[in-house]
Amino acid sequence: MGTYITFQGGNGGAGGGGGSGGPAPPPHGYYGPGPNPGPGQYYPYPPGDWRPFSPPENMYALPALFLVYCLTVSPRTGYRITAQVYHTNRNASFRVVEQTVWHYANGGTWDHVDGAYVLNMGGSGTCGSLRFLSNTGENFIITLGVHNYKRWGDIVTNLASDQTGVIITPQYYSNAHRDREQQRERQLTTYNVSNANGRNIRFDYTVTEGKDLRVNIIIG
Repeated sequence: MGTYITFQGGNGGAGGGGGSGGPAPPPHGYYGPGPNPGPGQYYPYPPGDWRPFSPPENMYALPALFLVYCLTVSPRTGYRITAQVYHTNRNASFRVVEQTVWHYANGGTWDHVDGAYVLNMGGSGTCGSLRFLSNTGENFIITLGVHNYKRWGDIVTNLASDQTGVIITPQYYSNAHRDREQQRERQLTTYNVSNANGRNIRFDYTVTEGKDLRVNIIIG
């Protein structure tokens, strides 16, 4: 059985995208006997054959299977990193003051769900950063992502006033910052660093494989 679709306007000829021209030539030629259909009419030709409809609209008979194929959208292969933050030393109070993602076209977003920070990514080859600031003036950026289908992370402490997430995050994909690129390529599951005050900051991936990753951020 044919499925009929109405298109407004035409394709401007056989070679182009939209425009005011007529419909693109049918792929199988003109089918069937009888006069041309008038406005508002069509003949139910067999699946696979196209019949031009009278302007100003154009109707074509398409196989139902073809229509289903075109409308089927393959699910995107994505990754999710759920980050839970823990404070083990209460002599300072840290809060997230910035959330950034790399390569927005790859679907990077941050969400805050049940007290955790959730990074959603459309695929491998991207990351997201959280910038933390404390009431004592201490700060750091933690960056989490997926490189070559494996998780990775890094922590940068003692930030200068111009070192925000917007500045740091792209450096992991810049030849001018080879040290950051190398950290991404290490694909670490755990890492820790101490800031100028001796405070230790660490991340530990608790789910290290697959597409639903989990990590703990521990602020000492």
